[in-house]
Amino acid sequence: MAKLIKFRGMSAAQLAEATREYDIPDPNPRPAPAPKELIAADRRVRAAARQIGRPRVGRGAKKIFFSIEQGLLEEADRARGRTMTRSQMIAIGLRLLMKLGLRPGMTPQQIKEMTMAELGSMLSKRGADAAKSQRHKRSA
Repeated sequence: MAKLIKFRGMSAAQLAEATREYDIPDPNPRPAPAPKELIAADRRVRAAARQIGRPRVGRGAKKIFFSIEQGLLEEADRARGRTMTRSQMIAIGLRLLMKLGLRPGMTPQQIKEMTMAELGSMLSKRGADAAKSQRHKRSA
């Protein structure tokens, strides 16, 4: 067992002598170089961490910030359920608008009117096609 030292009764010189082993000239010594195995393992972990996250789709994703009416957002969340993310729903909506013929300079009202009319014709055409295929299946 180590000998118990009483520091309270020592003079300054005795105290300095007793604690000399704790006196170091450089309080921030240079760290020893890491082993090569540890450096390689660290590189592997960092490379794997860079691959975590949203997978790239197309040319990747860009974060944008915009405001949306609270009621519309709640309605959209109820409609999409758990089948898709908000980003996916917005992307589908943008693609649909572009497919319907969105042109520069159109007002939101024009887009809404065009969209409703176009969607109506698309849905009626799709409905007619579906009914036609059902009749064809029954006759076959």
